[in-house]
Amino acid sequence: MADNFYYGNGTILSKNLLKTLATELTVNPKVDYRWTLEYPTNVNSIDSQIMLSTIFSDGTNNYTRYLKLSKPPVTTLDSTQQKLVNKYNYQGAFTSTEIGYLQKYYGSQSFPTSPVDEKDFLISWYNNVKGHSTALTSQDLVIPDTDPAGRRIMNIITNVRSFTDVNELYLYAKELAGVTLTTEEQTKLDNYKEERTLTQDQLNKAQNEFTVRELTEDLGKLVILDYYGLASNTTSSIGLDTKDTTLLENYRASRIVTPEEYTEVTTLMAKMNINNSLNFQIGTEIDSTTKIDFVGNASLPARFSWFKQTHSNLKDYTGCEYWLNLNKECFNLVVRGDASTDVYPYDNWFVSYAFVERLLPIDDTESIPDYDGNWGMSVSSDIQPDWVTDVSTEHLGATDETYGFRTANGVTDITMVKSRSGMPYQPHYASFTTINPQMDVVNTEGSRWNKKKHSFGEILVVHPFDMERGKLQNVLIGEKSAKFDGDRLMYSKQGEDPEIYLKFKISAPYNFLNNSPNPDYCIALRIGAEEVFNETYYENYQYAVTHGYIDVTPPTITDSTITMSDTTSTGTTLSWNKASDTVSVQNTLQYLVYRSASGNIDTIANIESNGTPIGAYTVDINTLNVTGLTANTTYYFNIIVKDQNGNKTAYTMNSVTTTA
Repeated sequence: MADNFYYGNGTILSKNLLKTLATELTVNPKVDYRWTLEYPTNVNSIDSQIMLSTIFSDGTNNYTRYLKLSKPPVTTLDSTQQKLVNKYNYQGAFTSTEIGYLQKYYGSQSFPTSPVDEKDFLISWYNNVKGHSTALTSQDLVIPDTDPAGRRIMNIITNVRSFTDVNELYLYAKELAGVTLTTEEQTKLDNYKEERTLTQDQLNKAQNEFTVRELTEDLGKLVILDYYGLASNTTSSIGLDTKDTTLLENYRASRIVTPEEYTEVTTLMAKMNINNSLNFQIGTEIDSTTKIDFVGNASLPARFSWFKQTHSNLKDYTGCEYWLNLNKECFNLVVRGDASTDVYPYDNWFVSYAFVERLLPIDDTESIPDYDGNWGMSVSSDIQPDWVTDVSTEHLGATDETYGFRTANGVTDITMVKSRSGMPYQPHYASFTTINPQMDVVNTEGSRWNKKKHSFGEILVVHPFDMERGKLQNVLIGEKSAKFDGDRLMYSKQGEDPEIYLKFKISAPYNFLNNSPNPDYCIALRIGAEEVFNETYYENYQYAVTHGYIDVTPPTITDSTITMSDTTSTGTTLSWNKASDTVSVQNTLQYLVYRSASGNIDTIANIESNGTPIGAYTVDINTLNVTGLTANTTYYFNIIVKDQNGNKTAYTMNSVTTTA
């Protein structure tokens, strides 16, 4: 049968998904499938929220239904929450960079007079070494094993304050002892002090370490000693007292993130990633003046997301890929986060699925038309919906009980405007035929009986009281093994054109399959048959060609002339007119320039046999600067243009002679 929907896909920045969806829903489809942008008035004015509407009919009455998409509000953390986020972000070992910030800080500080241990120690140390001040060596920093207090202080001075220059330390000690410095000594000491003066940036970084790591002045010193291995063994000659070791051990224990803290902090951080999520909300009536929000009953906002966390420096640059189909009654969307920003174990990005639609009747025998309350949605999310157990009633229900204990959340259930019996915004659930979810699946190809068939079926929507309500449009569900994400599946029925689907496993942790017969199943999103060009999907190649499923027509070149300009002794610039194609979009066509020493590159076969390619096929170009040529030499050039299915066309060969 003919396709009854619009299909689109693309790769974009995550922050642009809202505007892209508005364009795909209200601009790109043909009028028969196009939705209406109620707010704002045009896609160029979109900021953080849109209101969409669509109209469907039962033949007598028209039903207008609305979808609100918005970026979540920016989450502001209180002091307790910020501490928890800091603890999570900085739970690992200190890095060399962090230790450097702390050393810079301590090195810039005056030697303390209260307590006076460092000052008094340096005065005493100066009195011991002053007799050979002109020949100070690193050995002068060694404290005898019989002086544990001295060893402790010298470790702080040399490692925490980063004093490795004995002569520098000598001048500080001399000053503290009240001894007059010579002019030369004073100049050297002033230079040392200037080098240890912190810039504002260095001070900010050091202070940030104290904040995010929750350090005190004493703890910071012990952390540095621990970093250099001087505080790891309390029986060594580092001179740490019991107070020091206890303080360090307690600090280490306090920085361990508990499972409860992990759950809380990941939820907080996810809510801060507003560029990687959208709120979905449906309703039946909006403010006719502002068109910004709903009036009357509306669903709870449901968080749709495709990343868990985003690095703070990448929040504006994370990408995603999307696939969608839609008609006036149905909108299916798959979004996949950009995996290239993730690291092992690669669980930060995921595939998410969302739908907003009127359910189709299960069969043609439906006796009571179902239109008024038949408008539903469900999304996939990184965060568990807010559900709590009401101890007083021993009932599991939504935190927001606007529509009773069982108010739908639209994530782990399906939100419908009304149940068939009239209850507003109650949870519905997916029903479908499935194998045993615990079966040990080892498929490496299709079904054994014909080696081609995969078991996919329709998704029914049921209500605990009303039972079967209808079925989802333009999407199927089935077993995921032996199929990769993005694999094309063909449903073929005798006498009808095939239907083409793309397979996706929903990897977002919370989705409508969580409360289904098989949470591990995958969905198959229907796409336009014209999107499939590879004959391997069809048993009859000629049938596919005849029906337009395979592109066998090469690109068309209106003007095949190749122009040379700015020719020098070593190079020239080629220019040409872009080609077009009956199937591939013009900006997807690829071009490759060839050169030869003789006029033997006039056809595609001759070009590829005799010519030398310059670089590789490049998308959507019409000029190329050629370099590395020899002076006073004639070169022949030609170009091959290729469409997305590999069909090729050649331009007209031309030659140029470089200057002497």
